[in-house]
Amino acid sequence: MIIEKRVLEALNRQINREFYSSYLYLSMSFYCTGEGLPGFAKWLLVQHDEERQHAGMLTRHILQRGERVALDAVEIPPNRWENIIDLFESALEHERSITASICNLTVLATEQRDFPVQSLMKWFIDEQMEEEASVEEILNQLRFVKENTSAIFIIDRELAHRTQSA
Repeated sequence: MIIEKRVLEALNRQINREFYSSYLYLSMSFYCTGEGLPGFAKWLLVQHDEERQHAGMLTRHILQRGERVALDAVEIPPNRWENIIDLFESALEHERSITASICNLTVLATEQRDFPVQSLMKWFIDEQMEEEASVEEILNQLRFVKENTSAIFIIDRELAHRTQSA
């Protein structure tokens, strides 16, 4: 089933956004490692892997439908933040932008009556709701404890237990 040109272009742009997300979380993980926050670093590294998997899902969808994937250059992510709260505020803002992008892709797929992409985007919308909630939960904890290093240490230890999701 051929993908309409604008839908295919939007899918390829979303692949690029997912790879950028992966790079962003990798950069954030490196930052946390440098700040002595290995639990945050691990949590972000798992997030990096998930974003890469999201790009893979979109890529497989395009290829299964007999179309070509068009990769683009991935923007260089930042590598410094003011503090851990600033980092998670950036992460939440980023996740919200990804949600908006996926919703826009869903609208386009609906207009073009591309039911396979609509179905795929349903999964991505559900995933984005979880991702935004997860980042927001951590951010709320960090805002609550502010710069209390003992509390940040406890959150760091808790986040170290995150495992790769299926």
